[in-house]
Amino acid sequence: MLMLHNITPDGDMVLLNSIDLNGKAPKEIQLIPYGVYDTMKYGPITVDDESLAAIMSFRMKRMPNDEVIDYEHATFADPPVKAPAAGWIKRLINKGKDGIWAAVEWTAEARRMIEAKEYRYFSPVTLTRKSDHKVLGLLGGGLTNMPNIIGMVPLTNKSAIHNPKSAIEHQTHKEGQNM
Repeated sequence: MLMLHNITPDGDMVLLNSIDLNGKAPKEIQLIPYGVYDTMKYGPITVDDESLAAIMSFRMKRMPNDEVIDYEHATFADPPVKAPAAGWIKRLINKGKDGIWAAVEWTAEARRMIEAKEYRYFSPVTLTRKSDHKVLGLLGGGLTNMPNIIGMVPLTNKSAIHNPKSAIEHQTHKEGQNM
């Protein structure tokens, strides 16, 4: 087991969780990290204590069924396309500063694809308040290789600690040395 961490935009280290390094599809996944994070499409979003409470409440009141995990957000495609499930979110887990995690049930095909490293990340579909970009609900999500939230914990990890900020700084430093 390896303890993973992420660096928030403020420079704080946040312990995310332990990921089993045996390459198996996890039984728990990170749905959304705690903090302020950049997204590739929508700019910064915030997940704070208010968000955690709202997400848990939203699930209890408005989403009594299991939420779908699909492939590449096909469930939300416009126009609609065939959207087979990759798995189901069975239970949300509020891990405080580690964000919202979930107990998941994978389909056989999704498990195979995750373990073969054909898919590496989960990308959530969120309800976000426009005025302050605060996440207030989760509607499920998709397996993807390009998560919208920068800094998501990988589903499986056989390498060292996943830290995109360090990787970017290392690459920039390396490129500067080659000039």
